[in-house]
Amino acid sequence: MLKTYLDDTLKLLNDDYAVERSAVLKDIIVEVVPTELFYKWHKIEGKMGGQNKFPRVMKKEKFQKWEAFITTQMSQ
Repeated sequence: MLKTYLDDTLKLLNDDYAVERSAVLKDIIVEVVPTELFYKWHKIEGKMGGQNKFPRVMKKEKFQKWEAFITTQMSQ
């Protein structure tokens, strides 16, 4: 299962993640998002180009915006 594979791999690669998973993060949710939506999101955010990366951590407001974008795009 993809969720288990990602979780186990992250625990091996990142000690902080392993600690957080055992203490705070009780469950994870994995949703596969089409690659073209990442490009579309970057374009909307004005972040197209080789030096721009998708953030690993987002502030709450930014995450809510991303989540709304994905929900809208996936329902079309």
